Amino acid sequence: MIVLEYLCKSVVTSMNDSIDSKDEREQALIDVIQAAGLQEFDLIRLLTLARQAQFWRVCEIIYAEKNEYDLILECYLNDGHRRLELFRYIRTLWPALDERERSKVHSKIMDNFLTIIETDSFKAFKLFCIFFQMDLGKVLKLIGKNEKAEYGILKVSKF
Repeated sequence: MIVLEYLCKSVVTSMNDSIDSKDEREQALIDVIQAAGLQEFDLIRLLTLARQAQFWRVCEIIYAEKNEYDLILECYLNDGHRRLELFRYIRTLWPALDERERSKVHSKIMDNFLTIIETDSFKAFKLFCIFFQMDLGKVLKLIGKNEKAEYGILKVSKF
């Protein structure tokens, strides 16, 4: 646990850490987890440390172990480097989910509706209007008065 705390706390306490250093520490922690196996760790403590350090890939590993796919979505949304991978993740994951899991994932997607549109309006349009078969009018209604998101969706929908 000392190694875990060092890797995680180093990032939290060192504001001048470069992104590369953070990524290296996260990868080192992933390597430790993979070598030892998740069962060797206190998952609650590990998750707390990983969230504090913003180690979203580590959080994803823990959530995947617990089949908490909706929380994995959160990891993609919080990780600026991997946010665009969210769309591929949803398309790949969706067919394997049961009805309960789909409901949880869909709720998380809808909770982050605007963030997803602002990430990539073209991919968001395909996700909502084609993959989830939402009517364009409903998408625009959900957008509300967010002009940037509305413009992005209308631009890609060729409205």
